[in-house]
Amino acid sequence: MTDFTINVKLDLKKDAQNYRSAFNKNTHSSKRKEHVAQISSIDMTKLQGMQEQDAYPFLREYLENFWKEHGNEAQEKIKEMQKELNQHKDSIFKKMEILTKHPIYRNDFTIFLTSLNR
Repeated sequence: MTDFTINVKLDLKKDAQNYRSAFNKNTHSSKRKEHVAQISSIDMTKLQGMQEQDAYPFLREYLENFWKEHGNEAQEKIKEMQKELNQHKDSIFKKMEILTKHPIYRNDFTIFLTSLNR
């Protein structure tokens, strides 16, 4: 199983999509929209109904500033996560096959770090 990889990355476009998704999804947590709306001075209510491709241009400046401010933390977290995932990837993939009852269908997986805590 050692042919499988899990990479941890930071991607601002994916991060913006995560905000949009969090704001638009109907979930059991009724506080999610309020939580997302209070994150910054940006009017996050504009994310509601926004097309996915429009989320990044809308949040780009905010996310660039956030990751500039928290870049060192992010890099440390990525290194820490990558080390743990590399150590345990064989076990992770075995468990995935057991849980899904299907063989793993590809070799490379990516985890995207996000600035939005849920």
